Amino acid sequence: MPNATQMDWFNKDGLAMTMTDWDSPAERTLQYLAASTPEFEEFNRILLIVHGIEESVEVTLPAHEGVDGYTLLWDSSHDDIGDLVSEHAPGETLVVGPASMLLFRAHG
Repeated sequence: MPNATQMDWFNKDGLAMTMTDWDSPAERTLQYLAASTPEFEEFNRILLIVHGIEESVEVTLPAHEGVDGYTLLWDSSHDDIGDLVSEHAPGETLVVGPASMLLFRAHG
């Protein structure tokens, strides 16, 4: 459907956020997968990881219907992402830097 937007929320383990995750003060890392079906542009889907603790954390990229990979577009913990691995698979575990955000293009 044109102009529709889909949003899915995942915890650091790549699992759908539960009410316990949302209510836990210890959970400071989340993943937001958003897809849009604009009327005039191409379909677009992104994954944003927000990590709010001053320590690195391991994050598992979510497996989602229609997504077969993620391309890193931005990592706030690096001035230059040119030397970083840019292509990642659903279910892959990454180390996310302290108090940072990562933006990926989801494709499939």
